[in-house]
Amino acid sequence: MGLSQRVASVIDAVITALERINDKSREAELNLADQWLKSNYVGWQRKKKKKNTL
Repeated sequence: MGLSQRVASVIDAVITALERINDKSREAELNLADQWLKSNYVGWQRKKKKKNTL
């Protein structure tokens, strides 16, 4: 294996690792956004129900 092939394989491995990290952080961001939306939607529904009962 020549030097250029080694460099290419190392670069490929680094890119693969960065893509995995990026996917995990994106998944975590989506989970946080989902939790935020659910909690705020529930709060909005409660406010809406209180207004309707008055």
